Parts: sequence; C-alpha cells; structure tokens
Amino acid sequence: MTTTFPSTSTTTDATSSTTEATARPFWLVLGLSGLVAACATTALVAGAKAVDIPMVAGPRNDAAGKVIPTAGFFSGTLMFTVIGLLIAAAIVRWAKNPSRTWTITTVVLTAVSFAGPATTGHASLATHVVLYGTHVLGAAIVIPVVARSLAARH
Repeated sequence: MTTTFPSTSTTTDATSSTTEATARPFWLVLGLSGLVAACATTALVAGAKAVDIPMVAGPRNDAAGKVIPTAGFFSGTLMFTVIGLLIAAAIVRWAKNPSRTWTITTVVLTAVSFAGPATTGHASLATHVVLYGTHVLGAAIVIPVVARSLAARH
C-alpha cells in the first residue's frame, strides 16, 4: 500500500515499513512557481487591457509614456525568478532557517519593488493599481511555495 502526501511518502508492505521524506529541489519549485507567476501576471495585465486600462508608463521627465507590452510582464517575472533563485541558493547555503530567511527577504524585496510603480510617470491610477497588483500576485504565488519547499528540506 502506498500513500503519497505533498512532501512525504509512506510505503508499507508485508515485510517492511518505511517513511521517507521527499522534498523537491528548491530550484525546481522556484522555477515552476515562477512560471506560474509569470502566466498569472501576464493574464492580469491582459485582463486589465481587455477592460481598457491603459498600460502606459514612463519616466516623469519624458514628454509621454510608452505602452508596456504584455509579454514584458511574463519575461520580467521570469527574470526576477532567476534573481530569486540566486538569492534562494545563498539562503540555503548560509541561513540557519532558510524558510524564514527566504520569507523575510522576499517580502522586504517585494515591498522595495513597489518603488518602480510608485515613481513612474504618465500612468493612471488604474495602471498603478495593476502594476502593484502584478508585484503582489507574483510574490503571493512564489514566496509561500518556495518557503514550504525550504521548510521541508530542513
């Protein structure tokens, strides 16, 4: 009889009983959750554009903003997933409690990431809300999933 749980599998037969913790590699969990986050942020922006929220932004000193391409959210989320992978690798190597350290670090970095939308010019209130929403959505997908993966490792 085999029973499988998200992070533990138990196998029992007539001659033996073993419990083996199986944690997926954090890089795989981070990569997959980053891919899901990239799809979700892109869908959020596509939905915003579908209801006529202008995804236009630019530096305040420019004469006009530029349209932010929808695909830019997908690639941007993946780019920051790679940066997150480097941060996670360092945390796994040097932190006493990787899950807690990951969570604190990434929540702080998510808050810092709000500086981009906050300082952009030529964006409507609705555009600002969508920009903040993409940051929160990506973080809400990636941070807890990776934290659970790191907790299962230690």
